[in-house]
Amino acid sequence: MLKDLEKTLHTQIPMTKLMRLQVESLDKKELITTMPLDVNINDKGSAFGGSSNALTIISGWAVCILLSKEMGLGDTMIAIIKNQSSFRAPITKDLICHTYLPSEEQISKMKEKILSKKSITLKLKSEVIQDSKICLDFEGMYIIKLK
Repeated sequence: MLKDLEKTLHTQIPMTKLMRLQVESLDKKELITTMPLDVNINDKGSAFGGSSNALTIISGWAVCILLSKEMGLGDTMIAIIKNQSSFRAPITKDLICHTYLPSEEQISKMKEKILSKKSITLKLKSEVIQDSKICLDFEGMYIIKLK
C-alpha cells in the first residue's frame, strides 16, 4: 500500500521522484514521508524552503488520497486551496514529515458530507521534525470533490 501511494505521487507529481520523496509509514494517527537533504539543499547547507514546503503540501495531498480510498469514493479531484507555513529552525538532516490524520469520527462525518454535498474541505496539519524539534509547522486546507 505504501509503495503504491509512493508510485502514485511519483506519477501524478513528477517532481516528487526528483526530490526522492518516500512514503515511510502510515498508522491511524499519521503518515510519515521523507526526502534526503542532499537533493533538497540550499546554499546555506540546510533544506531548501521550497522543498520543505512542497513535502508538507504533497504529504497532505497524499493523506487526502488515502482518505478518499478509505471512504470508498472512487474518482475524486483533490487540491490544496490554502496553506500556512512557519519555518522555526533550519533543517540540516534528511527531511522527515509527520502529517496527522483525522479521527475515525471525523472521517465518518466527512464521508456523510461528501456523499450529500459532493465535496468537502479538510484541514490537515504537518510538521517537519528533526531531533525532536519542530523545524517546519504547516497547516493546509484541501478540497476533495467527487467527479
